[in-house]
Amino acid sequence: MLRASFALLLLIVFPLALYAQTSTQTRELQLTAKIIGQKFCAGSGGVDVLHLKLRLNYRNAGAQKLILYRGNNLFFQVWVSSNLNQPSYQMMTTGSRYLQLGPENLDRPSLGRDFVLLSPKENFETELTVSLPVVRESAPIPVGAIIAGEHLLKIGVSTWYESRQLGERLRERWRRTGLLWTTPVTSAPVQFSSGSYSSSGC
Repeated sequence: MLRASFALLLLIVFPLALYAQTSTQTRELQLTAKIIGQKFCAGSGGVDVLHLKLRLNYRNAGAQKLILYRGNNLFFQVWVSSNLNQPSYQMMTTGSRYLQLGPENLDRPSLGRDFVLLSPKENFETELTVSLPVVRESAPIPVGAIIAGEHLLKIGVSTWYESRQLGERLRERWRRTGLLWTTPVTSAPVQFSSGSYSSSGC
């Protein structure tokens, strides 16, 4: 129950953390997103759903080793801009991939399987599927939906879901191994199309 409450709290606080880090984030950890699959599913009320499968690439662009959480629990936001020349992003969705039912044993003397150590210029990849409502031409546009056409997408991803106190303790404990990264990161924009398509039941 406590972990579920904490997950809900993160979904509320996470947008603020991402917003705050846009002007102060360092460039040591860079995130890029690549669309590796997409599927339209028929919806109702003139709105279909576009599922985008993304490959997220985390790159250590700094000079020191970085420790990155790679476990099952993840929180993310998706922004979309319909203007390719002068992007103005709108937050479309905030979601989570909270798969660990029991507590993870992260408080260890050394790195466990839930972490990856990135040397400078090294990469780590994972995959994530996001879903966006797409309005058919004859339907009104509800809040949080996009129209058919070309768009830009950015995704912001949490890198730490546990308490700040635990993060600071582990960062100090593992400082000789590398820097434990706990700040959310935002990807560079990636272009996608929600133009002509045929939807199917999913």
